[in-house]
Amino acid sequence: MGLVYRIVLPCLIGGALGLTMLNCSGHSSAPPAIASSTSSSGSFTPAQAPINSSLFIFGSGFTGATSVTIGGVSAPFAVFNDTEIQSTVPANAQSGLIVVTTPAGTSTSPTAFYVTPTITGIADITYPALGSTLNRGDSVTIAGSGFIGATALVFYGPASAPLSTPQPTYTVVNANQITTTVPTGIQVGAGYVLTITVPGPSGGTINNLPPDNGLPNPPFTIQ
Repeated sequence: MGLVYRIVLPCLIGGALGLTMLNCSGHSSAPPAIASSTSSSGSFTPAQAPINSSLFIFGSGFTGATSVTIGGVSAPFAVFNDTEIQSTVPANAQSGLIVVTTPAGTSTSPTAFYVTPTITGIADITYPALGSTLNRGDSVTIAGSGFIGATALVFYGPASAPLSTPQPTYTVVNANQITTTVPTGIQVGAGYVLTITVPGPSGGTINNLPPDNGLPNPPFTIQ
C-alpha cells in the first residue's frame, strides 16, 4: 500500500473587515475582541432593553463562539460573521458586562448592558383570592424581569387617586420577583400601576414606564 498524504489548508472566511484566518476546527485562531465603546459601530446595541429583545455585539474573532453571557447569565446567540453576533436577552438576565467566549479565548465588553425592568403581575400574598385588588398593608409579590439592583418602587395612582406613593421597604428575591407590602397610607382607587427603577446607562436610571419601556403595566385596585 502506498503512502497517503494529507494536506491541511488554512480556512478563510469573509467578514466586514476582510478575510480572517481560521483553524481547521472552524473557529478564529485569534482571541475574540468586543469592539471599544468609542468605535464606529460601538460595542453593542441597544444599551438597554427588556428581556427577549435582540442584542447585537460587534468586534472580531467571533467565528466559532461557544457562549455569550450578559451580567454572568448565559444568553442564546447566533454568529452572523467574524465581527458580529446577535444575542437575545434571556428571561433571568441581569444588568452587567457582556462576555463572548470562543475556543481561542474570551472578551469582555468595556461597558455594561442594562436590562429594562418589566412587570407581568402583582399577587396578594395575604389574601390570594383578591386577584388584582389589594388591601392597604397586605404583603404582595411582584413578578416580572430585570429587578436586580432595584433602587425605587412606586405605586402610581389613577385619576381618582393621582398621588404617587413610594414604598421604601421591599425585597428583591431575584431578577424575576420582588416582595413588599402595600403602603398603609395609599388612597383607594382603581387603575393603579407600579413602577420599578433600576440603574441605567451612564450613571442614570431606567424604569418600566415609557419611554424606557413600551410594555404596559398590569393595572390593579387598592381597596
